[in-house]
Amino acid sequence: MVPYERTYSRYCAWPATANGNLPATWPQPSSCATPDTAADTLTTVSVGDLAIRDWKLVECGSALSPCAQDVLPAASIQALCDRIAAAPGYTCDYASFRTSSHIACGIDASTIGSCSSWFEAELAGHGLH
Repeated sequence: MVPYERTYSRYCAWPATANGNLPATWPQPSSCATPDTAADTLTTVSVGDLAIRDWKLVECGSALSPCAQDVLPAASIQALCDRIAAAPGYTCDYASFRTSSHIACGIDASTIGSCSSWFEAELAGHGLH
């Protein structure tokens, strides 16, 4: 997960005021849409350059307000997973936890259980469990 401020401060003027950490003062993502932001993506990565062959990519919070959702949009995460899965010799399992906030993602029972089960199956599939 990439913090909203870190992502958008690369391309937008981030408030320098004492209230810059208040969501009401944050720039809207649409105001930061530039050729640079469009190019700053992993969704077009050359899958053959990836050393890891089996992936699980998870999005959290896509149904929540911007303050609680992940900065990396669900569509981008799924597009990357689909791209990986389509490459010969690679797999990608996509999971969506639309109502799990970025704070809870990976630590609440449903998200950690999903990832833990995936890792256990991967280990067993490679004779490591």
